Amino acid sequence: MTPTNVAISGFAVTLTFAAGAVHNGDAATLDYSAGGSPVQDAVGNDAGNLSAAVVTNSTASLAPDVPALVTPTAAQHLNTLTPSLIATFSDADTTNTGQITFRVCDSSDCSNVLATFSSGAGIANGANGSASVPGGTITSDGTYYWQAKATDNTTAASAFSSSRSFVVDTTARRPPPAARSPFASTAPRRRIRRTSPSPARPSR
Repeated sequence: MTPTNVAISGFAVTLTFAAGAVHNGDAATLDYSAGGSPVQDAVGNDAGNLSAAVVTNSTASLAPDVPALVTPTAAQHLNTLTPSLIATFSDADTTNTGQITFRVCDSSDCSNVLATFSSGAGIANGANGSASVPGGTITSDGTYYWQAKATDNTTAASAFSSSRSFVVDTTARRPPPAARSPFASTAPRRRIRRTSPSPARPSR
């Protein structure tokens, strides 16, 4: 591709490309052949030709996307006080890696944050990050809410996502009563009483 602008400052040459053509951290291969008006340094020396020179794009990093929440799903019931939360890291700067920060709240607007914690760093673009709710954060059954935000390896960060609920339910359930066989008789049982015949009386 051809740059839209070339700027020279001292011994540095800055090439500008159309927005979205290259991203922070991209390695670009540069070819240059001096023409009728070659690039020159500050003292008037012509720049030499370049062929397949690899340079790294150092433009400012774009903020990563707001993470897509994966699990728990909305209003999912969980039988644990330390559930694992999973969200997806995504960044327009495709070579960037990242980290997911989670927060758990007791209200849908997250006005009261119970805990903030993070996944490991180095999540590949498009991959999921996860972390478990720290012990002691949730101490009783009920409905809780979680959010996530992404931070890339240049420290550019997204906003937090919208809230999603989950329900902690650790109460043991009684097993249901055993089902009766459909072939079992429900008719009342009849008791038959047998009597012995009276002994014959002798004739007179």
